[in-house]
Amino acid sequence: AEGDFRGLVRQVQELRKQAGLTPGALAVLRVAATHEAREIIEQQAGALQPAANLEKIEFGDFNLNLELIKSD
Repeated sequence: AEGDFRGLVRQVQELRKQAGLTPGALAVLRVAATHEAREIIEQQAGALQPAANLEKIEFGDFNLNLELIKSD
């Protein structure tokens, strides 16, 4: 579980880099995931949001599995 969390944080940080976000900029993580993956991410949301500077995490039917957008 700890390794999964670190891997998820790394993925989000890479998305932040690709999006050109500064370290302090808030972002919204959009996730298209299976029910099981969604449960895991929801369980880790309290730690993931501050670790990756996320305003919120949205779940839905998005084009990509993980997508990061700049927060308004």
